[in-house]
Amino acid sequence: LRELPPVPGQWRSTFEQTFADLVLFLSRRTRLQTMPVVVSRTIPAPFASLAGSPPDWKNQLERCLRKLGFPAPTDNAENEAPLLIETYEGPFPLRRKKGRTESLGITLDPSELDEAPSAPGRRLRVRFLHPDAPASGVRHLAESGWIVVRRQPNGHLIVTEASGDRLIPDVTAQSAFLRFAEFLADRLAHAAG
Repeated sequence: LRELPPVPGQWRSTFEQTFADLVLFLSRRTRLQTMPVVVSRTIPAPFASLAGSPPDWKNQLERCLRKLGFPAPTDNAENEAPLLIETYEGPFPLRRKKGRTESLGITLDPSELDEAPSAPGRRLRVRFLHPDAPASGVRHLAESGWIVVRRQPNGHLIVTEASGDRLIPDVTAQSAFLRFAEFLADRLAHAAG
């Protein structure tokens, strides 16, 4: 639904813009249906017992990807899909000790993660990190070709690439994950030529 302007003389331009938006949406949806996506959860082996269940926002991200036109994501990181998204959230909680009233957590430096070689069919590699991840590790990861995303407590996303940081706000009209999915779709279209 789109509101018509109060002046009837402006209706034509509104109809043209609506039609152009619809054509763009349908052409993007058709293109994206052929681009498989891997959304895997990366947990360092020593912390596998501390990690718990996947975060709720992982399901929200997958819903937004499907809504935009991507096929249902798989969690098989061995799949050579053009888009790989890793959720490496941390911090991993330390077990409580007697007499301690607050729980501590471990946030690892992302530059120390094992780097899997990039598959030849991959065009984009995305890694979600905890907002408290060290800035030097985030920058190192971005310079090695990853798109690094740090989800903020208020739902905003900070996306870091080799060219710098960008903020994707979470607003009522459009969630940050949906805008991020559009960002990835545009990047994949640009990478495909």
